[in-house]
Amino acid sequence: MSPSSSHSSASGELWGFPLMPSKVTVDVMLPTGIFLSIETTRECELLDLKGKVWAMAQELPLYAMLLEQAAYVFVGVTKDAEREEFYDEQRRLCDIHLFQPVMKLVEAKGNREEKILKQSITQAIGMSVDEFDRAKSNEVDDFRRNISSLCKKVVDKRNSAKNAHSIISQFYPPKLESSAKLPLHTAENLLSRNTIVIRVWIVQKNSPQTNASVLVSYDAVPLTVISEVLKKKSLSITRQEKLTNAEMYEQYVLKICGVQEYLVGGYPICQYKYIRQCVNRDEPPNLMLESISSVLKTVSKHEEYPQPKISKYKPDNTAKVSQALPSSSVTKLFRVRVNSGSYLNVGENLYVFSNIYHGTKPLCPPQKTVELDCTEAPKWEQWLEYDISISDLPRGAKICLSVCGLRRRKDEHWPLAWANLPLFDYRGYLLQGKQTVRLWHPPCHMDGFLNPIGISGSNPRKEMPSLELEFDVFGSTVQYMCEPANYQEAGDYVDTSGFIMVGNFTMPHVNEAIKFETMSQLILSIVDRDPLSELTENEKRMLWEMKDFCIRIPESLPKLLQSVEWEHRECVQQVYAMLKKWKFPNPEVALELLDSKYPDPTVRKFATTCLERGLTDDDLLKYLLQLVTALRFETYLDSALARFLLSRAITNQRIGHYLFWHLKSEMHDNQVALRFGLILEAYCRTCGLYLDQLVRQTEIVEKLVNVNTIFQKDDNVSQKTLRDHLTKPDYHELLTDNTSPLNPAHKLGTLCKDLCEVKSSAKRPIILHWHSDDPLADHFNASHGILFKNGDDLRQDMLTLQILRVMDEIWQDDDLDLRINPYICISMGHNIGMIEIVQNAETIMNIQKKGGVVGSLQLKSGTLHQWLKDNNLGEKQYQKAVDNFTRSCAGYCVATLILGVADRHNDNIMIKKNGQMFHIDFGHFLNHKKKKYGICRNRVPFVLPGDFIRVICHGANVDPSKSPEYKDFENLCCNAYMSIRKRASVIINLLSMMLGAGLPELSSFDDIEFVRTSLAVEKNRDEALQYFRTCLAAAQNKQWTTKVDWVCHAVRHGVRK
Repeated sequence: MSPSSSHSSASGELWGFPLMPSKVTVDVMLPTGIFLSIETTRECELLDLKGKVWAMAQELPLYAMLLEQAAYVFVGVTKDAEREEFYDEQRRLCDIHLFQPVMKLVEAKGNREEKILKQSITQAIGMSVDEFDRAKSNEVDDFRRNISSLCKKVVDKRNSAKNAHSIISQFYPPKLESSAKLPLHTAENLLSRNTIVIRVWIVQKNSPQTNASVLVSYDAVPLTVISEVLKKKSLSITRQEKLTNAEMYEQYVLKICGVQEYLVGGYPICQYKYIRQCVNRDEPPNLMLESISSVLKTVSKHEEYPQPKISKYKPDNTAKVSQALPSSSVTKLFRVRVNSGSYLNVGENLYVFSNIYHGTKPLCPPQKTVELDCTEAPKWEQWLEYDISISDLPRGAKICLSVCGLRRRKDEHWPLAWANLPLFDYRGYLLQGKQTVRLWHPPCHMDGFLNPIGISGSNPRKEMPSLELEFDVFGSTVQYMCEPANYQEAGDYVDTSGFIMVGNFTMPHVNEAIKFETMSQLILSIVDRDPLSELTENEKRMLWEMKDFCIRIPESLPKLLQSVEWEHRECVQQVYAMLKKWKFPNPEVALELLDSKYPDPTVRKFATTCLERGLTDDDLLKYLLQLVTALRFETYLDSALARFLLSRAITNQRIGHYLFWHLKSEMHDNQVALRFGLILEAYCRTCGLYLDQLVRQTEIVEKLVNVNTIFQKDDNVSQKTLRDHLTKPDYHELLTDNTSPLNPAHKLGTLCKDLCEVKSSAKRPIILHWHSDDPLADHFNASHGILFKNGDDLRQDMLTLQILRVMDEIWQDDDLDLRINPYICISMGHNIGMIEIVQNAETIMNIQKKGGVVGSLQLKSGTLHQWLKDNNLGEKQYQKAVDNFTRSCAGYCVATLILGVADRHNDNIMIKKNGQMFHIDFGHFLNHKKKKYGICRNRVPFVLPGDFIRVICHGANVDPSKSPEYKDFENLCCNAYMSIRKRASVIINLLSMMLGAGLPELSSFDDIEFVRTSLAVEKNRDEALQYFRTCLAAAQNKQWTTKVDWVCHAVRHGVRK
């Protein structure tokens, strides 16, 4: 049996094999030293294998020396070169990922429960927990020790909850709107007297399913709905007398039909997102009355937090803190000696380029070494001195270095490798003595010679190029010290000069109220600009001089911090003093302070405190993608942000679920594997039984990758082959009865094997369908579909869909319901992920094919309208479908224009039977357009073909400029565009925070510049509106280019297929 040359050796069930052979020979070494060879199946459980070994051992010498069978466990070497003890003997041979089928039986020792837990965590996060011990790092040990104390405290508080509703909300948290106040368009859909009809289903054993419709006020609480239902229905309850409100509250809860989500918390019913969405769609909400006792049976019992066993603290050679020298007293200029390099055999002349940075801002002029001729181990042995004293170094200062190559003949310079090194360690101690820093390969998007936006710290891979640096030694520890200055609040400000200096001009002393109003207008004119708007030196100076007034405007903090001269300790002292007095800004502003531009730990802690106080759990989920990316910008392992995310994840299982997958999906990246792995370990220890679900989900992903790898190498994709794999015992068992990785509120029952298929596209994505495990699955969400992809980076899709949800919330706040439908997409590893399959939807291309060749080649524009009419019989339903299409088309026109979504063809635009149109596949955005033979396929700002206009005009084939329906559509688009433009800073900030994630088409500020242009942030309101109208006119007037592109796509993929 030889490894497959076309398959990665590091993946699969055996080294070099995606799948084990159905029959495999396993070599087992007994504790007596005797080897056995046993032929078994790949699905054999370890317990069964042990039984076979024991049966054979009875016939061999030295059997009497063996202990009981249960006293031993299998030990093997996994494909990751880890020695692992397999305590869970229910696992199958094909699931333990051996390097080779060779194992040994050893006597079980130590804490069995802790070893099983560590093994489960290792399976879940894809990294051995023992790696943290092998790191031999004081920072790692201190982080695990400190974060363990935090987790225990939060878990104890979580476990102290005795109220059943509080317990349910931890495991099945409700989705809530930020406010109970209804937008105007929602309030208009209410019945008379602001009422709403709710249908409540009752499911009892050995009884038919029944339902009752109740009329309640929109601001009624769930208990009121329960009370009304109990009045209407005669239920078989243990006590026949009338229940009090308190008894109803303790016995019943309302569940959303089709999903595992409950209306708990006692909020007004219209604050629950599901209810509000139903009102917006003019549909009756469907709920299920469930006993609290039955719900509590589905949640895991609270267990004590199992603290990790961490090695004792290893003291280093630094002096005691009591003997530390404050950095503020060291006035010597900072310098570093570049001694030598290793593994730099590149055949070029080399030099080291460096500078001191605070975030993305250089603190002094750069320095470079002399240029040396090419050699594998160059020796510079040169001191580089920087124009900044040690006393002025800020806490977040780092030295950015790169080894650069030089071709003297052409005078070409380029970076070969880079690194960023914090000048103060996690305890605040200044670096001293010799340090070896291993370098990183430069990213393709790296601007200039240095990469200040990159991760801080040395590359963990020992084979990488390295530099030996030497820092000044002071004979004792130098610790960062910067006490806050004495600061007077703005209200106590006294202007003794009679004039206020503002930049280069003076303003006479005037009445305090007039002065504040004038100053506020000046500050707001700067604050209202988007996050990427560069401040001039004069504006920075003006903001700093007006800081006493800035403190009265909390939202001015990001711009003020950009104006701080971080290379001057006195300025930093004043910042720390102001933060003690600063009022908390709104969460969107605080989110910006976690970007790479703001590395100071005090600032980042302040920002995290703002989020902790102002961000609801639902809002946290909305921004979770950026918050996880912001962990990359943390200088040290232990941070306020990491603690905040962990605390929320422990008390809200939905947050924990998505935090797990956002972190897990980046574990292949050496830059963050240690940091993210430590957070994952801490979270997994708090999960209780939910850890088993996470382990199952990771095993599902691994198995689907293995099957998909086989299909990618097979030119003849067979649906039967896929179903044969899915019917294997290990696949069948694993793919049955799970929580959906896409949405933990969806329970996946049995797999619908006949509906599963592998697509014929290059990456061979796999479509999977499950029966819903919900009691009312026959009526609601009967099945759940998932598209599994291996080979495509889905992070860009995740980001685009997230921004679509944010846009939708902005529109809803502005009384615009555009019926957009952002489906769920999640990245689960390197180029691995899952996408939700939207039910009852078709691609535009498939609809056009129903019109035959004429429809596919778009020789007539009525095919889509006819399909919509056929699926919405009756005038009222038809009008509703056209309205859904018109609104959703407006929303996606505006969104795709702003985000520069490209490669729009009729195969990645879909429409639901109710008329909702939506886009899929966001592999190209920010105006990164696909080209064919050097020709740009998309030549319009956004797609608005004749088929769409025909539907908007209710089927009339008229000039759009003469259609009142199209005029309404145009106005709707304009309102939607201006709504997003008012919140441009939110959209731009979400994108800029993802710059460190390494997305292929979001790699520099130039990419985000497209969004600034599309939102016309530097134009006034009238100019911006005219800009959008011009784009809309271009999309409508040049629709023929879209038609040509779509016809070419149809011809390429076969118009008759």
